[in-house]
Amino acid sequence: MATASVVVIFSVLAFLFTTFQTDAEAAQYQQQNTQEISRFRVQNLEAQIEELRYKIKFTKPPPDEAEWMREQIERLEKKIECIRAGEC
Repeated sequence: MATASVVVIFSVLAFLFTTFQTDAEAAQYQQQNTQEISRFRVQNLEAQIEELRYKIKFTKPPPDEAEWMREQIERLEKKIECIRAGEC
C-alpha cells in the first residue's frame, strides 16, 4: 500500500513538473513569436517609409501630395518607435 502511494505521488509530481515545463516552453515560444512579429512589422514599415522617400525624391509629386507623404513618413516612424518600445 505504501509503495503504491509513493508511486502515485511521484506520478503526480512528474505530471506537474511536465506541465510546468510545457507552460514555461510555451511562454518562451510566445515571447519569441512576439519578437519575430515585431521585427517583421518594423521591416514592413521601414520598407513603406523608403518607398515614400523614393517617390518624393524621384517622382517630384505636387506640393500637397509631397506634404501628405511626409506626414505618412512621420506617422510610420512614430509607429516604429511604438513597436520597438513594446507599446503597440
